[in-house]
Amino acid sequence: LTSSPEVAAMTADRCLRLASSSHFTARSPTPLPFFTLLGQALSAAPQTAEHLNAATRTTMRLLRGARRLVRRRQREHLGRQLDDAARSVSDVVTGCLRVLDVAMKLHTADSETSEAVVAEVLDEGLLHIGAPVFHSPSTRSAAVNVVNTVMRVPAVFARVAKTLTRFQLSAAEGLAKANSSRFVRIMHTNDDLTRAPSGYVGLVNQGLTCYMNSLLQ
Repeated sequence: LTSSPEVAAMTADRCLRLASSSHFTARSPTPLPFFTLLGQALSAAPQTAEHLNAATRTTMRLLRGARRLVRRRQREHLGRQLDDAARSVSDVVTGCLRVLDVAMKLHTADSETSEAVVAEVLDEGLLHIGAPVFHSPSTRSAAVNVVNTVMRVPAVFARVAKTLTRFQLSAAEGLAKANSSRFVRIMHTNDDLTRAPSGYVGLVNQGLTCYMNSLLQ
């Protein structure tokens, strides 16, 4: 692929045609190397908006399909069967996230597409309380990489920061009520995300919130 841009372009085109077909769904037993090949082909091929937009549309369709599948299983079953449902789509979800990360790095999407990516990966995936669509550590890591990439757009960066702040406050409030302990103190809550007059910026940990603190900061 790296030695022949023409072969890379042809490979990317054929992979995208296959992944875009109606027979290719989140339920498809697709090995992770398929998505690895697609990502490598996109990186090595001459950059075209057509290929990169197609990759974004296709991976977003598959991610939504996986989310709907797992949520449907959540309504129908509980416990191990729900975990099995999330595990069954893990390779497809991880592969889609990795391809999406490649596409977003190579092509700065418009604000509407960027917002859709954030909504799907962050709101419905990483921060969703309920069915674990992002089941494995590799899937969650790939999702964080996508969020980091799409935050290159200033408007998206501000949106993600505010979303994480709201989630942090909501989680901390629930934890405080559960533990009947003091509410988490936050050094700045300004809508414009400016530094507080005190000169300090950051969150004070209140037990079990350190991971979200580090992610936000």
